[in-house]
Amino acid sequence: MWPFLIVGTGTALYMLWALASYPLQISVKGNSIVYINQATNNTTLAILYVIATCGSLFFSKVKDMVVFGAANLIILLAVMAVKRYAFTSLWCAYAAIASIIILAYFWKSAGIRPFKYVDAI
Repeated sequence: MWPFLIVGTGTALYMLWALASYPLQISVKGNSIVYINQATNNTTLAILYVIATCGSLFFSKVKDMVVFGAANLIILLAVMAVKRYAFTSLWCAYAAIASIIILAYFWKSAGIRPFKYVDAI
């Protein structure tokens, strides 16, 4: 998981710097919020973001997490194909729903997970 942590940390730090250094333009188009920042609006950053957010799930030992990673990737690509201009707002809305799905999974699978998270602390 180290490569995903490194890619994710680097991507997050770059995005933080870019959002603090360049103006953010916000508008509404087709019932969606559009965010434009000249430093974050590029394909390389998008690819690194996808690797960091979806890639690690494909290496999980838990089959449900691999399936979830595949679903994330499919949904991400569908959003990019249909409403690329509003990707940020739509992906954030989906992330809120995905967070609830992940929480439900952890509640449901507390007794069968291969790793006890509380024991690690």
